[in-house]
Order: sequence, then structure tokens, then C-alpha cells
Amino acid sequence: MIGKKQFNCMRFTISTIMIVLLLPVFILPAASASAADPCFFWRVGMGLAISEDTAFHDKNSASTDPPALFGDAVGEDGRSIGARGDLGESFMMEGGVRWQSDWFHSEVIIGWRPGLEFSGDANFLNVPLNQQPVDGDVTSLTAMISWIADLERISPVFQWGPVSPFVGVSAGVGYNRIDRMTYRFPTIADDAVTITPDGDWSGFVYGVTGGLEYMLSKNTSIELAYRYCDAGKIETDTGSAHIVRPGNTLDLTIAPTEADLSLHEILLSVVYFF
Repeated sequence: MIGKKQFNCMRFTISTIMIVLLLPVFILPAASASAADPCFFWRVGMGLAISEDTAFHDKNSASTDPPALFGDAVGEDGRSIGARGDLGESFMMEGGVRWQSDWFHSEVIIGWRPGLEFSGDANFLNVPLNQQPVDGDVTSLTAMISWIADLERISPVFQWGPVSPFVGVSAGVGYNRIDRMTYRFPTIADDAVTITPDGDWSGFVYGVTGGLEYMLSKNTSIELAYRYCDAGKIETDTGSAHIVRPGNTLDLTIAPTEADLSLHEILLSVVYFF
């Protein structure tokens, strides 16, 4: 269930997106009207988001009030203490509205990735390496404006009949939500865990893309695209960590942690012109 804090954060993020990102849709047509008659169209797509390796570390490893989760220590593997792994793969949905100019099109897009799951290992001291599994569920929402160069409109070299190649860049705002993270220590006890707070992050995101568009009819096409997306960060909040050890249970306030979120995305879309 989404709490009041998370709802307010999402509402602020969506409001910011709509104000900042929709402006170019109305400004660009006016600025480029002499180049070509504008054409608006919708795009709806589904695909797969694949994460790169990432690592959770303290936002401030020197924090003492509240204390940092990892601190400045170095693990037995020679790396600073943290949690390293990846967020696996997630089904994604994306929708947008475009405006076509002479040789490029701009697009406002909203993307949703509900199934990212961090899976990795920590390297705390005095616990065997590779036996400190860590997991946590992540949802990512982005809203960006894209500027896409339609290569067939630039050079005859790229005029491939019904198939049109394109490349472009995107920038906008992202919102990432992580549920509580669970650090397990099975060599200490089957139920030995440290459960850290959930958290939210919102901020700047960007991407680069390329792909092919195939015309099905005068008003409809399909698109296959690849995009690298720097989706910002994942953050756990300052809050109470639930610590369970043999014969002892403790709740301790800890400082926040964070990790980068980078994604490789493959998307198949239907485009409708009107």
C-alpha cells in the first residue's frame, strides 16, 4: 500500500513532469512551423528493461548520528563494505505523444518498470563472503522528452523502403521506489537478518536510443528500439533497521543508503498517426 508520503512524492513528481516536459511540445511546433506541416501521433509500447550491475553504499559513510549501515571499513574481499549485485529484468510499459517536424520528431514519454528486484551479496566483516544474500523490490517510473532524428529524412543512404532507422536522446524526471531491503546471514542462524527501511528517490534521468520503424499503413507503424537509460538512483530512507540475531532482536535507526540505476531497454511499440 502506498503511504501518504509516497503518494505526495509521486504527485509532486508527476506535476513537475507535466509542467516541464509538456512545454516543448507546444513551443517546438511554433518554432518549426515553416519547416513542415506538423503531424501528431501516439505511441504505446511494451518491452524488457535489463539492469546493469550496481552496489548499495552509504550516502555518508562517516555518519554517526544516525550511524551509517556500512561505514568506512573494508571487507575481506578488499572492497569497501556494501551490497553488490543487480536488479535483474523487468517487464516495462511505455506511452507517449509525438510531434513530427521536417527531419526529426519530439516525444513526451512515460515509462513504468514494476518488476525490478535487487539480488546481491554484502561483504560485512566476520561473516563468510558469498553467504550474505541481499534482496529488495524496486519500481521505476520515468517521464522524459525525446528528440529523435529520422535518418531517412536526412540522407538517401537511410531510405530503406518501408523501414526507417532513427537515433535520439531523452531527458526528464524519474521516480524510483524500493521496498525494505533484507540482508540475510544464514551462517549465523537461519533467521538472522537485518531489514533496512524502504525509500524513494526522484530527480534527473536521461537516455540514448536507436531503432527501426516499419510502416504498416498510412496511419500505423511498428517500432523496435533499444535505449540505454540512466534512471537515476535508488535510495533507502533514514529510519529503523530491524535486526534479528540468535537470542536478540533490536530496532536501530540508521542513515540512508543508495545505488545507481542503469538500464538497457528493448521496446516494441505501435505508433498511430492522426
